[in-house]
Amino acid sequence: MAQVTSIGFILTGETGVGFLSAVVPLSVSLIFAVVSFYSMFEKQNTELAIRMAGASLIFLGLYFIIYLAYSALTNSLSFVFLVEFWPITVLGLGVGMLRGKI
Repeated sequence: MAQVTSIGFILTGETGVGFLSAVVPLSVSLIFAVVSFYSMFEKQNTELAIRMAGASLIFLGLYFIIYLAYSALTNSLSFVFLVEFWPITVLGLGVGMLRGKI
C-alpha cells in the first residue's frame, strides 16, 4: 500500500542537501543571467552585462562542483564520470569574464 507523505521530505537528510544544492546556485545563476540580458539589451551596458554573465556562469559551474561532491558522498557516481565533467569548464569561463579577460 502506498504511503502518504507531505512535501517535508524535501528538506530532510541527504535529499535536503541535494535539493538546496540545486535550488540555491541555479536560482542565483538565473538572476544574474536575467540582469545580464536586461542590461545588454535594454540599457546597452555591455561591460555590466559581461560581468553579470560571468557571475552567472560561476554559479552554474559551482552547482556542478557541488553536484559532483554530493554524488561522491551518496555513492551515486556511476554515470557522473561519463557526462558531468564538461560543465565545470564554465567556471573558468565565468572567472575570465568577471575579470574582464574575455
